[in-house]
Amino acid sequence: MGILTLPSRFERRSLIRLAYSMQRIHEAHVDIRFVLCNIKKDEERTMVSLEMMQYDDMIILNCTESMNFGKTYTYFSSLPKLFHGENKYDYVMKSDDDTYFRFDNLIESLKDKPRYDMYYGAGLVFEGKDFPKFMLGMGYLLSWDLVEWIAESDIPRSKLVGPEDLLTGMWLNMGNKARNRYNMIPAMYDYQGPGFHDFIPETIAVHQLKETTRWLTTLKYFNIKDKGLN
Repeated sequence: MGILTLPSRFERRSLIRLAYSMQRIHEAHVDIRFVLCNIKKDEERTMVSLEMMQYDDMIILNCTESMNFGKTYTYFSSLPKLFHGENKYDYVMKSDDDTYFRFDNLIESLKDKPRYDMYYGAGLVFEGKDFPKFMLGMGYLLSWDLVEWIAESDIPRSKLVGPEDLLTGMWLNMGNKARNRYNMIPAMYDYQGPGFHDFIPETIAVHQLKETTRWLTTLKYFNIKDKGLN
């Protein structure tokens, strides 16, 4: 899982590390990486350097720090080289730092899914419920072969500017790829409000956690449910 974030968001990364450390992942191996582009400010470079000394969970890419100017493409296309010679992953996910995933539910939902030509996420219903044209940027998953295709094909390289989630779907559509598509709405959804009735036990991901208070409300709900606390 690559979480696309900004160098300045040190506190957000710390919160996400804490949030995911409380989950016990079963039946799968999940690696989480924070994905940054070139760091220009000295103070941010210092902070990120300190993080890298403490944690082995950051990828810094040679790209422009903007979601709609090729960062997602650089992330996907860099992975085959970054992990060359290692055991290949089954899937690669792109996520944002305002999305919280429930890994046990995510893993359970993948058990019966193919590991080839697969595109998984939250697709807009009016864009095709069963075969969405694209998956929303809150977090979507590609099988490893599609990541290799993105790295090799001229199609993605020719279209780098625009909404990153829409572009990913466009690349796959133009290449006649991702014939296996899975729309996980309503288990992946936007944060609705502070009331516990706005969450569901089957949740795979909650999006739009823009403020720390939203993260804490979400974590309070799921940790209370998981641990059986009052």
